[in-house]
Amino acid sequence: MNEKIYIVGGLNATNIEEYDTINQSWTSTKSMPIPPYSYEVAVVGDTIYFVESTSTKAYTPSAEPIPQEITLQAEAGDSKVSLSWIATTTASAYNVKRSTTAGGPYTVIDTSETTSYVDLTATNGVTYYYVVSSMGNDDVETNSNEVMATPMGSSNPNTFQGNRAILMLRIDGLEKEYDMPIDEIYSFINWYEAKSGSVANTKPFYIIDKNYNVSPFLNRFDYINFDHLQYFEVKDYNQ
Repeated sequence: MNEKIYIVGGLNATNIEEYDTINQSWTSTKSMPIPPYSYEVAVVGDTIYFVESTSTKAYTPSAEPIPQEITLQAEAGDSKVSLSWIATTTASAYNVKRSTTAGGPYTVIDTSETTSYVDLTATNGVTYYYVVSSMGNDDVETNSNEVMATPMGSSNPNTFQGNRAILMLRIDGLEKEYDMPIDEIYSFINWYEAKSGSVANTKPFYIIDKNYNVSPFLNRFDYINFDHLQYFEVKDYNQ
């Protein structure tokens, strides 16, 4: 059909694979909403019909790919939890969901059109479980992995006066500098203190979004590995 071949996954399967005879390539297409059990297949125009003994299901192939998996990360701070994830090509927005119980049920606390969110309603000492779901044009939501975070008051005795700072890191003898908002400095210090104190579920690296000189790339991220970090210095200033 339209110089393409469609193959259904098997008994009770909903996934459909599309083979382009011109480009000679396979693509996972939008799945059928209900799995057929035992059927015959007929093609009329641009529609595939799965004919069963008591019913007929129509399927119109879509160029929309199957939803991409979202990998969510969380960083606990002082009365807040910072969430970040990588954008999916099919999402127009993301629902941010939270629970105080592992596995849910979750409550939608906000909607984000970007790939990050800061939960400023979190209470120190309370463990929260988060997932993010993508919202595509077909209104089908796909949940991310679940992450856990427990916000705590910062034990950092320093109170910075500026609204931005230069963060200087020494990693395996190599020095790097980052210019960032002061909130990001506090987030980095909280991660460092949590990792130094062996707080459970603290990730071994800190992600810095280098959102400058991005072109021709889509994103630039530095992953700071705790085990290779020898020293850091903060120089705050006002902008």
